[in-house]
Amino acid sequence: VTEFDQFSIDFMYYVGYEDRAKVSPPEMVVAGADKWENQVGTGPWLFKEYVVGSHMTYERNPNYWKTTTIDGVEYQLPFLDEIICPIIPDVSTQMAALRTGELDFHDLVPVTQWETLHQIPNLLSASYSDAGYQCLFNNSKPPYDNIELRRALMIGTDLKSFADLLDVGPLNKHWYPVYTGNPDIYIPLEELPPDVRILYDYNPDLAKELIADIYPDGLETTYTFVGAWHGAQDRAALIKDQWTKIGVEVELVSVDSVSYDAMFRGQTYDGALDEGEGFQVANPTATFNKCGMIGTPNNYCLYENERVDELSYAMAAELDIAKRNEM
Repeated sequence: VTEFDQFSIDFMYYVGYEDRAKVSPPEMVVAGADKWENQVGTGPWLFKEYVVGSHMTYERNPNYWKTTTIDGVEYQLPFLDEIICPIIPDVSTQMAALRTGELDFHDLVPVTQWETLHQIPNLLSASYSDAGYQCLFNNSKPPYDNIELRRALMIGTDLKSFADLLDVGPLNKHWYPVYTGNPDIYIPLEELPPDVRILYDYNPDLAKELIADIYPDGLETTYTFVGAWHGAQDRAALIKDQWTKIGVEVELVSVDSVSYDAMFRGQTYDGALDEGEGFQVANPTATFNKCGMIGTPNNYCLYENERVDELSYAMAAELDIAKRNEM
């Protein structure tokens, strides 16, 4: 029996669906849970083969618990008998495999490849906006514990220029913290209060004035990113260029992904941090409860606001979907 001191809207998701859900039999512990080949769970696939540098193969779990109903007929999942996941580090080689049909499916295709792939007959595609990149500030330490500085930096950052890096046309600047495609919860930018709309209106002169009022002798900061991540160096260069124009000297710090993850997950970083993995917004309740509340593991900015916590608790405890959306 699991008891909680409050309602958890996504408990069952983490137990049964989330890719890091750890529901395993005691036999796994006896066999040696520290060896990944011994790890088993309740998912739809069983590990079959791993060839170093080549591929991993999974076969259908005949005892998988979940079914789906189509046209009134119930079917056992999964439908596929086997999945082969090739190991292809190079993006160009990945795209070539997709174009030639060597790959049947590719998730999260870089936007720089979209135009070319759209020209291939019979290649189906789907795009959606449920995540995006962010610049993170550690709100628990100077200088980013100052909300006026954070506002000034956003006003002095040209969000459109970051969208232009992707070369896919105009993108919605106001995409966080809720999904833009959900009219039940999303409030368009033009309907937000003036003190919020001004944050999205690029105005380097105003930003420079605001920062000079806070730091008359100027401000120095670091911007840390993973150099190997797609687009990270370009984003960092844009930040440095734009912030220099508003009176902020930026030192760019390129690190490996392991070092970055220690700072990111451990919430120990100083300065600003490039969030290159992409924040998801499909589940608004989870967004607020995981990312915006004091002490939550995904509150990477260490943001603290007791009123936000109070509202987030109330939203999570509300079982009526319409009322929760209104909140």
